[in-house]
Amino acid sequence: MADRGPVTRQSSAHDGLPHRCTSGDSDPEQVAQVEPVLSMRPFAKSARLRTRSQLLYVKTNGPRRAGRYCVVSIARPVDGQRRFAIITSRRYSKRAVDRNRARRLLREAYRHLLPRMLPVWVVFIPRHATLKAGLRDVLLEVEASLTRLGVLNQDDACTLTDVEQGGTA
Repeated sequence: MADRGPVTRQSSAHDGLPHRCTSGDSDPEQVAQVEPVLSMRPFAKSARLRTRSQLLYVKTNGPRRAGRYCVVSIARPVDGQRRFAIITSRRYSKRAVDRNRARRLLREAYRHLLPRMLPVWVVFIPRHATLKAGLRDVLLEVEASLTRLGVLNQDDACTLTDVEQGGTA
């Protein structure tokens, strides 16, 4: 078999960081300086609920609020970190394009409300009405659901003009 040349490294969450900060034998003080940068990524793998057991924990140990556009379930975090998941199965829509749009809308609503949220585990399940909804509708409903569940701080309210202009909360 012919030599194909050097193996190129795939992109990862550590791209852009000095190599000494990503290796296992790094100085703990250097890693501590890098940690805040990585923890500010709200959609990183470490900020998501990824296992069946985590999703079952949220389903069984916390309240849920069903609205017109989505179902929101929350639970007290086991590890003290804020995590989230969006569940869109083929039952929601056979078309991947529709499932992806629902995920994007819910992810954007979550991003806008993130600075006001307490550390909880949140699971979003979109409903069929999300197919025809806009970001404004979904954001209002998610905000109302999380407020009723007692997860949002009212100090730093997000205005709709922020969303319409593409700004953050």
